Amino acid sequence: MSHVAASRPTRRHAGRADRRERERSELRGRRGSHAFTGFWTMCRFFLRRNWVRMLVWIIVLTALVPATNASQREAFPTEQSREEYAQIANTPAIASMTGLPYAADTYGGILVIKLWMTIAIAAVFAVIFLVTRNGRADEEAGRTELLRAGVLGRHAATLANVTVVSAFGVVLGGAIGTAAAACDLDIGGSVVLGGGIAGLALAFVGITALCGQLTLTPRGANTIAALVLAAAYLVRAIADVEADGSEPHPLSWASPIGWAQNMRPYGDESWWPFALLVGLGVGGCCVALAVEARRDLGAGVLPQRPGAPWASALLVTPIGLVLRLERSALIGWSSGSP
Repeated sequence: MSHVAASRPTRRHAGRADRRERERSELRGRRGSHAFTGFWTMCRFFLRRNWVRMLVWIIVLTALVPATNASQREAFPTEQSREEYAQIANTPAIASMTGLPYAADTYGGILVIKLWMTIAIAAVFAVIFLVTRNGRADEEAGRTELLRAGVLGRHAATLANVTVVSAFGVVLGGAIGTAAAACDLDIGGSVVLGGGIAGLALAFVGITALCGQLTLTPRGANTIAALVLAAAYLVRAIADVEADGSEPHPLSWASPIGWAQNMRPYGDESWWPFALLVGLGVGGCCVALAVEARRDLGAGVLPQRPGAPWASALLVTPIGLVLRLERSALIGWSSGSP
């Protein structure tokens, strides 16, 4: 009897232990033990949160295509006027600002000279701001920590972020290509035009996602991504100035902007540089996810610089504080204004 009585509590304790273990397993599953749990939910969240911004970017940049094309058709109505413009456009100054002036005696080539660089740089800035807003900015504000404390997986937010912004880049490129084709331009060249914009946007999705893993603040992530863009633009400008005629210089292959330009819409129309742009974007996203798996939430790879032990006389004033907080933006926009 004593043996049977002693075994009953043991079985009860074992049953309770099993139930507790099952409850812990279910709780771990609900809390997102899988790294990508909640991915589709975050995609819907980022899309709902940013759809107005993305729609405005798409409408504004796409509207530039028919407006610019109409003005250039009015300015160069004859073949002779377009040939004269092609001779004027073939200068190092034009090459440094807008790229090599190939096919400048056609409306498609004129559109590329007048508009391609503007749309490309604007699209890259849109990507940089969106990726940082949904990534490092949310992490600094504590929203990512709050979500990951529940059912969200470690990489779900980052993967959803780059997926939504990548889709934005593809839609933007498609809209630009469609608008160009609607202007009676060559359909093949219009598709390549939109593909180059989309590919460059995808490349900087990966670059910005990686920048967000390196720094502690969204301002730092935006600054590093902008510096990468400035370096790519400078390398491309040097390569185009050193080019022989309309043939691209080998240095242009050291810049993602050069890759996109070398797709040559309304000219040679090459698609293989698009693979380089997509590969750069995918590679950047993969490295960003790998870094995210190894760093602490809220931390960055780059160490934070210690501040000065005391404030200057200007910094303690309201104007001085504003100038200190906005100095990077002021310097960046002022230096790029020429």
